[in-house]
Amino acid sequence: MYPIEWSWAARAQADSLSAAGRRALAEAIEQLRRDPWQGQRVPGYPPEFHTWSFGDWSLVVYLIHERRVIVLDLIWAGP
Repeated sequence: MYPIEWSWAARAQADSLSAAGRRALAEAIEQLRRDPWQGQRVPGYPPEFHTWSFGDWSLVVYLIHERRVIVLDLIWAGP
């Protein structure tokens, strides 16, 4: 299991999500804890930068660093 850390911006974004958004994000974070390398690499960035989709049209942008996941940004496009 990978520990999850949050940037201040991502934490603020997560706190502002709707109930449906928080549930979808919680499911995504659980998947990231298990295997963050399954996410998509961010083109043009070092291989440690990834995205993971959640909800219908949303993304978690994160960094894998020394066996931990750092959530950098959330892009929520749901209701």
